[in-house]
Amino acid sequence: MLEQIKTIKDRVMYLLETTPSLRDSDNKLIATIWLDESAGIGDKYNFLLMLSQGKFSSSESIRRIRQKIQEQHPHLKGSIQLEKERLAEEMRMGINNV
Repeated sequence: MLEQIKTIKDRVMYLLETTPSLRDSDNKLIATIWLDESAGIGDKYNFLLMLSQGKFSSSESIRRIRQKIQEQHPHLKGSIQLEKERLAEEMRMGINNV
């Protein structure tokens, strides 16, 4: 299915919707996308060569797109991110009460 999705944004959206474990880890998300993009390459050397030549989606683009999607679609945020936001809100409320 992933190979049929053309844009990075659509791929990231699909993966965040279908694989909740990717919501908290940019490394896992990037690896999943690169694994799909590297299908049929063969050995590690060819993978690294193609990576160095910019043949795969940019890791920074994937991260930024994930961040924007989660900003626009809060239900796709990971549990770690939600906990951080809850603690930050708790801290803000505590500071306001001082």
